Amino acid sequence: MIDKYYPILEKLLSDTSEQKFYYKRILWQYSKEKHGLTCAYYTFRAYILKHDEFTPYIMKCYQ
Repeated sequence: MIDKYYPILEKLLSDTSEQKFYYKRILWQYSKEKHGLTCAYYTFRAYILKHDEFTPYIMKCYQ
């Protein structure tokens, strides 16, 4: 279900994105409102954490 949003998430979490997300919850809410994501926050959080390619972006926000 979330896999179809992968290209959107990849773009949003890229260094070239104008939008910055410092919290996964804000990214989840934004994805729901702007892109029609329908999963629960905990499902979304697990999906983000499962994909190692998103880790550098997430860790950069905590520094």
